[in-house]
Amino acid sequence: MGETWMTKWGPRRVRYEPPTLAEALDAASDLSPDLKQQIVLAAELMSLPVDEIREEAEAIFKSRSRRRITATITQAQSAHGQPRAPIIVEHRAPRRIMRTVAGR
Repeated sequence: MGETWMTKWGPRRVRYEPPTLAEALDAASDLSPDLKQQIVLAAELMSLPVDEIREEAEAIFKSRSRRRITATITQAQSAHGQPRAPIIVEHRAPRRIMRTVAGR
């Protein structure tokens, strides 16, 4: 998987870890707004066939659409009463981490 070469201090290796599907989809979402194109880009980033990741990617898209994101747009005023550019504040619901207790 990784490349190995010799140095005067001994062999050196580079560990190669391909991105996870979630990481690849996040990167692809910045490149294209189209969901089908994002799946293709994620497959290319992971060096996998598109058909192999399509179902998992669609499940991730569905779970993302369930997340609640609220946006508030406010109009700021300068000290002289002149309007400024609008400010957009996004609030994302925090991730809930479910911990399991051993023995239960």
